[in-house]
Amino acid sequence: MNITRREYETLLNQRDQSHYTIFKKRRCFLYQNFYYQLDIYKDTSPIRCRGLMIIEVYTGKDAGQLQMPPFMTVAKEITGNPDYSMYNLSRRCSDVCANGENGENGENGENGENGDSSVSN
Repeated sequence: MNITRREYETLLNQRDQSHYTIFKKRRCFLYQNFYYQLDIYKDTSPIRCRGLMIIEVYTGKDAGQLQMPPFMTVAKEITGNPDYSMYNLSRRCSDVCANGENGENGENGENGENGDSSVSN
């Protein structure tokens, strides 16, 4: 669905100034009958997101029962960690972020409901 330039400008004027725009590429794939979503954050994103890759898989199994694809290395389990929500990743910091980074285009993947998420490298 396309929007008109006028609609775009109206929506642009309503954007939340307390958040950065996040740029990511999403790759989806199936592995052993599980659906994975890999978000690769681009260099044009805030500093805290640059180089970040977050993989999500939707399953009813416990995270311990899930076998990650052999071509991926999990650096950190982030399921349920609010630091990796899109809301918090995109947040601008007025002084110093909770993780100690300064606010100027520097802040810290997205957990889906019923999804297990991990940071990959």
